[in-house]
Amino acid sequence: MKTGTVGVNRLSYIKFDLSSISTINSVKLQLYGNLSNTQNGSAVTDVYAVAGTSWTESTITYSNAPAAGPSPLASATIAGTTGATYTWVVTAYVKAQKDAGNNTVSFVLKDPIATNAAVIFNSREAASGGPVLLIS
Repeated sequence: MKTGTVGVNRLSYIKFDLSSISTINSVKLQLYGNLSNTQNGSAVTDVYAVAGTSWTESTITYSNAPAAGPSPLASATIAGTTGATYTWVVTAYVKAQKDAGNNTVSFVLKDPIATNAAVIFNSREAASGGPVLLIS
């Protein structure tokens, strides 16, 4: 979703079900993506916690999207137009949510400085390289 056309701030919301997870030592959010063009050589993408988990992919809009947490959990620099796997370590947040009895975690990915770079991430419908929450 994007917030406008000038100084566009693109947001990607993602959530995961933790109900089958009992032990958490390490958690990494992993996405496969790239820049849409070479206008920007790279773009920082931060992952933020999202307290609201009741949203659905078919109904979320800019107007009703839950707010991002105040600080990023982790950052990655997306570079180039060739697809690659990017990883954000989100262990502390996911562990805290599970310890609090929450079986769903929700994140938003965004460019912290709104560079207007278009980052493309594979969705869960992709043949390979969809979003993964790696839990060990």
